[in-house]
Amino acid sequence: MYDPASALDAVRRVAAEHRVLGVYCWHEAAIQAASEAAAELGLPGPSPEAVRAVRDKSATRRALTAAGLPQPAFAVLAPGDDGTAAAARIGYPLVVKPVSLGASQGVIKVDEPGGLAAAVAASRSTMQAGMTNDGTLLLEQYLEGPEISVDAAVHEGECRPYLLARKVIGPEPYFEEMGHTVDADDPLLRDPDLLAHLQAAHDAVGWRHGSTHTEFKLTPDGPVLVEINGRLGGDLIPYLGLLANGIDSGTVGARLALGERPD
Repeated sequence: MYDPASALDAVRRVAAEHRVLGVYCWHEAAIQAASEAAAELGLPGPSPEAVRAVRDKSATRRALTAAGLPQPAFAVLAPGDDGTAAAARIGYPLVVKPVSLGASQGVIKVDEPGGLAAAVAASRSTMQAGMTNDGTLLLEQYLEGPEISVDAAVHEGECRPYLLARKVIGPEPYFEEMGHTVDADDPLLRDPDLLAHLQAAHDAVGWRHGSTHTEFKLTPDGPVLVEINGRLGGDLIPYLGLLANGIDSGTVGARLALGERPD
């Protein structure tokens, strides 16, 4: 399921016997394979290049920086780099994270130089099913402020947010999401700065079609993107959205997979 080549072989076998109308995936570890399958069949979906740009957090940072969007100071650590020099440039506190895992796995806040080595070792040793951690890490300036997520339907390049969740984060130094609050009439869904940042970020990574779950920190200087995920939100956020605003994220994603523009 997670390997694009194996997924393509399976898709080809199915397509040889059935008419395939769409490819729909909501699992972080399989979105690359799904995008390759949709492209193979000429079906709607995010391009494989766009999926690679959001699956690799360092690629996302580079794309957003090239587009001139607000970014924390960051550095990419190759396997074996202990991060000491990069951390001195960025300053403390900072955040260490693997470039290609999900669900905040291996993401650790470091407050001072004495904690860096342990955080780097822990981040490099973190594993997650279907994903690869080759030891490449991202070091980022820690951003002050509350965290939110925005689920959006992207159709022909137009990013249409419909669900905003305000996060409750667990104890430091980790970033486990302990809860979410969803208000169907959250004023941030109409905030021009946030909406412009959301659209520009999707443009920067080349994401023109499909569901996304984008995380921001609301810093004193305005919203700063944490990451874009090429899937629905986790932690039952879609269910909270359904309760709050009546929009079924699963149906939204399925309609996008069929090439339709959700209402």
